Amino acid sequence: MERDSRTLEPTAPRGDAAQALLKVQLLAGAMSVSALSVAFVTWLLFEVAEVTTAAEPSPLFGLLAVAAALALLAAPFVERRMLAPSAPSGPGAPAPGVERYQKAKTIGFGLRELAAMLGFVLAFLVGQPLWSYGLSAAALLAMALAWPRASDLPPRAGGRVPGTVEPG
Repeated sequence: MERDSRTLEPTAPRGDAAQALLKVQLLAGAMSVSALSVAFVTWLLFEVAEVTTAAEPSPLFGLLAVAAALALLAAPFVERRMLAPSAPSGPGAPAPGVERYQKAKTIGFGLRELAAMLGFVLAFLVGQPLWSYGLSAAALLAMALAWPRASDLPPRAGGRVPGTVEPG
C-alpha cells in the first residue's frame, strides 16, 4: 500500500479501482501458486514416484525451450503495449484504465505461467526435472517483479503518477 507523502498515511485506490486491483492481485496469486505447483508436481513425479522418460530427446525440445524463453521475455512488453495510450486524452476523456490494466496484467501473468508449464513438458521430454524447476523459478521471479500495485494503475483510475502529489 502506498503512503501519502504529506501525511505518511496509507492511501488506497478508490472504489472500482481498488476492487479491480484486488481481482488482479488474486488472479496473479493464483497463477503464482500454479507455477509453484508445477515445480512441486515435477518433484513428486521425478523424485518420489521415480518416473522415467524416453532416453532420446524429442525434436520438439528446441522449439518448446525457445517458446518458454519468449513467453518470459514477451510478458512485460505485451503488458506495456496493452497499457500504452491508444488515443489522445483530454480533460473530459474517460480513464484509460482499469479494465485495460486488468487485461494486460492477466495476459502478462498468463505468459509467465506458460513458461512454467512448458518447463514441465520439457522436463518430461528430456528426463531432466531441472527444466521444470528452472523455468518455474524464472516464472515466479518474473511474477514477483511484475506484481500488480496501486501505483501502476492509471492516474485517473486511482493510481499515482510517480513524482506527483495528490491534491488534498
